[in-house]
Amino acid sequence: MKGTRFVSVFTRSNVYLLLFSALLAFLPVMSCTSSPETVQETVEQEPEAAVQKETGESSGFKVSEDVYSRTFSDITVLINTLNDIIRSSNFDEWKKYLTKEYIDFYSSQDNLKIYNETPILKKHKIVLRTLKDYFNYVVVPSRSDVQLDDISFIDDNNIKAYMRIDGELVVLYTLINIQNNWKIGL
Repeated sequence: MKGTRFVSVFTRSNVYLLLFSALLAFLPVMSCTSSPETVQETVEQEPEAAVQKETGESSGFKVSEDVYSRTFSDITVLINTLNDIIRSSNFDEWKKYLTKEYIDFYSSQDNLKIYNETPILKKHKIVLRTLKDYFNYVVVPSRSDVQLDDISFIDDNNIKAYMRIDGELVVLYTLINIQNNWKIGL
């Protein structure tokens, strides 16, 4: 990922805020994601059809083609479910799919204040005060009709789900498997 040295001086929270701010600048044009992390697609196929997908983090974690296919299918179903939930603006149902860390991060008054300073929210005079505001004014307009194009494994229980936009993979969700249920994480 380009700019890795520059980004490494920021905390994880600051990186998410920068990415979110960049998205908000393009939200009217690109209404399909609110977390624009791009990666170069690198697929390394080895004997026994092992698949390795690398993100900018280069985890190097490998899974079999069968595990990849099964997980891709499961995540496709999850994303379609999330699309329906988001499209219907069902905040309470959407919240069931979030990790505690995600809820805490996007409920933080400090983070919401920073998001309120983004040009798109200021232009539309939107003030985020709660996680529900974040859902209604950021998630609903940007995530109601996304599609899964690829996944990469960070480890057995953590993956990134991607959508291809203008030829580049963009992270839709970081997903964490908690007790056999996929949740949206940071």
